[in-house]
Parts: sequence; C-alpha cells; structure tokens
Amino acid sequence: MNILQFNVRLAEGGAAGVALDLHLRALQKGLTSHFVYGYGKGGKKSVSHHRYPQVVKQTPRGTAIANIALFRFVNRDLFGNLDNLYRTVIQTSGPLVLHFHVLHSYWLNLAGIVAFCEKVKMQKTDVTLVWTLHDHWSVTGRCAFTDGCDGWKNGCQKCPTLSNYPPVKVDRAHQLIDGKRQCFRDMLRLGCRFISPSQHVAGAFNRIYGADRCRIINNGIDLATEAILAELSPAPQIADKPRIAIVAHDLRYDGKTDQRLVRDMMALSEKIELHTFGKFSPFTGKNVVNHGLKPINVN
Repeated sequence: MNILQFNVRLAEGGAAGVALDLHLRALQKGLTSHFVYGYGKGGKKSVSHHRYPQVVKQTPRGTAIANIALFRFVNRDLFGNLDNLYRTVIQTSGPLVLHFHVLHSYWLNLAGIVAFCEKVKMQKTDVTLVWTLHDHWSVTGRCAFTDGCDGWKNGCQKCPTLSNYPPVKVDRAHQLIDGKRQCFRDMLRLGCRFISPSQHVAGAFNRIYGADRCRIINNGIDLATEAILAELSPAPQIADKPRIAIVAHDLRYDGKTDQRLVRDMMALSEKIELHTFGKFSPFTGKNVVNHGLKPINVN
C-alpha cells in the first residue's frame, strides 16, 4: 500500500497534526507513505521539515505569495497545482491512496485539483481518493470558518464580514459558490470518499451534496501523546468533583469552543473543575485552570 498525504502545512495547525500522525503511523506499520505540503512560514520550507521522514515541500514560494496577494480581491487561489507529482503518481506500483486534507489557504487551485484527479484516475485505476474535511470551506463561497454565519445555506448572498479566514477586501463569494460546489460534485463523481472528524462539518457537507456523502471519523490521540501517556503513572482517582478538559488550539474562537457551554459550566463553581489546554483562553475563575499551549517534542 502506498499513501500520499496532502496538507497546506506540515506541522502547523490541527489538520497538519492529523495528517502528520497518519503519515507517521503508516510508516510505523511498514507502509510506503509520503507527506506532501504546500509551504512553511513566508512560503519557505517548513522549519519542521528536517524532523520528519519522507516529507515533500510542493509549492514554489512565488506561487504562495501570488495567491496571498490576489486572494483578497478574487476570493480564490488562482495558482497552484499538483502537476509536478503526476508522473510519480501514475508510475507508482500497486494500490495508491491520495489523502487530501486542507488544500486551500493560498496553496492549490480547486479546479486544478479536480483536473489532476481526473487525469490520474484515467491512467491508474487502483487509486483511491480520500478527502478529510477539517473546516467548512467545502460548502461556502470563500471562507473556511463560518463563525455562526448560515449564509452558505442560501448561496452566500452577501457576506456579513470580510474578515473571516481567509480574509478579503472584495466579496465575490456569491459569484464563486456554484462553480466551487461543482468541483466538489466532480470529486464525488470520481469516487472521492469524504470524511470529517466534525459532526457539524459533515452535516453541512451532506446538506449540500447529499445524505451520507461525508462520514464522521473522530480524531484520535497522536503518537507523541501516546508515548507521553505510556510513561505516566496512573492518576489517583478523585471522586469529590468532576474534572473537565477543554482543548482547542485557539480557545477564544467560538468555532472551536462552545463558549456559552463553558461559561455555563463555570457557573457551577466548586461543583466542577475546568482545565483548558490551548492559547488565548478567555476563561478565568476559581474553578478554572489554564494550562496554555505547550509544544511537544516528538524527536
């Protein structure tokens, strides 16, 4: 079995963490796996590039810079494709899985992705396409995070904010949404299997593209965390109050954290103990312990 993981970043962000863990687990199991990423900070090679085996920086710095500069006016990535991997892909011996993660964020042109997959499927019949959806980008005209906006349900008629990631200066979401969704329908036609760790992301996708088009597969604990847990002594059982962990990369962002629910739990005061893990925690109180965001060395 041969596997190619694709994600815009190598080791920055939650999607990268999931893709990288799958890559490392595949190698651990003796499978042939490579991790293809777009770019690191400033469009350069990722600072983590040397830390991981069989990783490939795919995009020239100029392509990323051009997409960043133009996206705020055109609302899509004009440049970027996977054509430089075509020969490698079709010449791979045996079954091959192309597992896509986050392909937007100034990396790849969506229509170009579809065209690449069409060419590959025509030449190599034992290719399986998988796409893990880590955000709402597949259902909106532009943004990856809706921040509570339901405009995508009605074709993104008028964007209430231009600052949702990725931000723009001109709103063209309504003009682009039909073509963008057709690209995802084309991927479904090619047999691409869509999955998501998120119920609301999968639900949104299935609302637009049809029931059960996207399956829910929850994220697990990564290899680095498993190694840490294996060395820890079992914690003593404390029955006096529940301890609840709230985990997100950015705790202030409501798309990752249900802030109303957290504050309702905080109101229970001494009946429970809340522990947050992540940066920019907006939660403070006598029953709250903020642990922050601590990087883990996986070397």
